Order: sequence, then structure tokens, then C-alpha cells
Amino acid sequence: MDNGVFICGPQSFVTAWYRALGAVRLRVLSYSNDPANLPERTAGAAALILDGSLFSGPEDVARALEGVRAAVVVILPAGSSREAAEQVASIPAVRGVFGAEANPNEIAERLAEKLASSLPSAPTPPTQPTSAPQGEREKGEKAGRVVAVWSGPAGGVGKTTLALLLAGYAAERGANPL
Repeated sequence: MDNGVFICGPQSFVTAWYRALGAVRLRVLSYSNDPANLPERTAGAAALILDGSLFSGPEDVARALEGVRAAVVVILPAGSSREAAEQVASIPAVRGVFGAEANPNEIAERLAEKLASSLPSAPTPPTQPTSAPQGEREKGEKAGRVVAVWSGPAGGVGKTTLALLLAGYAAERGANPL
């Protein structure tokens, strides 16, 4: 399962959620305004953000989510009843139900935390730099890094700009860019 998110709702919904998820560095795998075939379309997603206004009621939401393996967050339309929210919350794939007034940025932060805690942790880097054996560096000298920027023979793709920005960033932090 990927750590990406699938968004399903009208264009304004998708746009708001796309921005919120991007702000917390969650990758949007795909999006749609049509809830048909959600199990197949969300097969590689870790989460699904779903606009409840696409459905006529909780029963339709339950039918659409049958077979969905991703963690589902449902945003209910304004004026939804407490009973409707409880019915949607009882659907097995649903991990969160929110009203239309919910803040996408806050929910995206919570989702990012949940997804980060469910993913395997990254391996810890070695304590000694691996660029050269310890004996080949003078005492107290820091190991260097080589950053290469390559983008084929095409011009105007930003190779020089990226190299200069990286060199400036490194210089600000005390490195000696060549």
C-alpha cells in the first residue's frame, strides 16, 4: 500500500484538499468527482478523502465503500444529521467523519501523523560518513558531499538555476561550495 491519498469530490473540494495535503507533504495519487468503482481506483492508496455530498445518504456511502481498503475520511454536507454521521462512522473503512465546516488543513495534519505512524520507519543513517575511510581525512575535517545536477541535453530546464540555489543554500550553512 502506498502512502498517497485519493480525493473524491467536486472540483472546489478536490482543490481545497489537494492544497491541504500538499502543505503536509502527503502525495495525492489521484482525484475524481465520480465515486464509481472506488475499491479499484483506491487500490494503492493509504487514504481516501470523500465528499459525502456525492451521495443521497449513508446507505449509498456504504455501498460505494464496499471493498475499499484505504482509510476513509468522509466530509458530510452541511446540515447532515447526527444519525447520518453515526451511520457513516459505522462503515468499516471509515476512520473519520467531519462536517462541511471542517478545516482541511487541520484534518490533513492529523491524517499525515496517522499515516506516518503506520509506515515503517526509515533506516538510521550510519554514524560515520561513508564518503572516504576515516584514515584518509585529516583530523577534524568534515566529510564532503557531491551534488550533481543532470537533466539530459535539453536547455532551459533549470539545471544551472538549481545548481546555484543548492550552492547558495550550502554556503548559508557554512559549507564550501565550489
